[in-house]
Amino acid sequence: MLKNTVYRLNHDRALTVGFFGGSITEGAGSSDPTKTSWAGRTAEWLKNKYPNADLDFRNRAIGGTGSDFGVYRLESELMPEGESLPQLYFIEFAVNDYGWVYESIHTSMECIVRKIWSRCPTADIVFVYTMTKFVDDDVRAGAEFESRAAHSAVAHYYGIPSVSIGDALRSAVWSEHGGDWLALTADNVHPNDDGYAVCAEAVFRLLTSELDGDTPDALEEKQLPPYRSVYDQLEARVVDSSEAAASSGWSYHDSPLGHYPHYYEASVAGEWMELRFVGRRVGLYVTLTPDSNLLRWQIDGGEPLELTCCRRPMQCALPCELEYGEHTVRVYIDGEAGTAVEPQRISAFLIS
Repeated sequence: MLKNTVYRLNHDRALTVGFFGGSITEGAGSSDPTKTSWAGRTAEWLKNKYPNADLDFRNRAIGGTGSDFGVYRLESELMPEGESLPQLYFIEFAVNDYGWVYESIHTSMECIVRKIWSRCPTADIVFVYTMTKFVDDDVRAGAEFESRAAHSAVAHYYGIPSVSIGDALRSAVWSEHGGDWLALTADNVHPNDDGYAVCAEAVFRLLTSELDGDTPDALEEKQLPPYRSVYDQLEARVVDSSEAAASSGWSYHDSPLGHYPHYYEASVAGEWMELRFVGRRVGLYVTLTPDSNLLRWQIDGGEPLELTCCRRPMQCALPCELEYGEHTVRVYIDGEAGTAVEPQRISAFLIS
């Protein structure tokens, strides 16, 4: 099912690979994410197997984020305008999607697939499923791994191969270490180097089975079947903060926030940003420092509400479902106007 990848490796002798997911794809817990994580080991395996191919690898994973954020940032961070597109995508969000609503997960994953194939219809995709001790505990107690079920449903419908590096890790934990997850993970969540080696072997087995066939005569474009999800996030997009009206106290910083290339920062109460948009949902690409939960937001001049978010670069989906159309979102720093506060950082708005 990775026939276009086979063609590119054997005929074109060139391939760009994109990794997209959470902290396990980012390589948290490894001694060197570029070399000893599952993604780093996969890159090295491909280099060794195809020494004459021109290979490029892009890892745009962000720890603690799920497909609900991925569907927004996919194009701006992994498929930006003006750059060549990856032709093989590894997508991993099952653990960070765990506990969310099945229909929402299905929507995000389906829209990620359709966005990729709309931009690059000859791309290949692999879904990667991970596992942690805490998910394992729930599953062993009889819980449903519903997020993986949602991912699997999308994979089946679109004919996408998948690999459960989490099942490989879980099997090794129980068969070789008596259920002690700390033998193969740094913290019961993120594999250590030995754990990542187990995960990578599962990927190698999949790639060996997929890539060792005959080389096709030409690339084949994917034909998108009818859209199936309950919701629609095909228009999910990132709108840079520079497109918003803003008060004078925001300063531009040319350094990354997550994988976003820059951000705006303000540290005085009363500073604001305001964006007019067309859609039905809005969120923010932000980070909050330990004492900086001071952002407030309003939709169309309505009641000000507190913004809640994790202390890492990620999305904050504002809890509103609007009638599709033109709206205005205003974000401001709470407190007595002019008072110095902890820095508030905003990179972009998320619109769908």
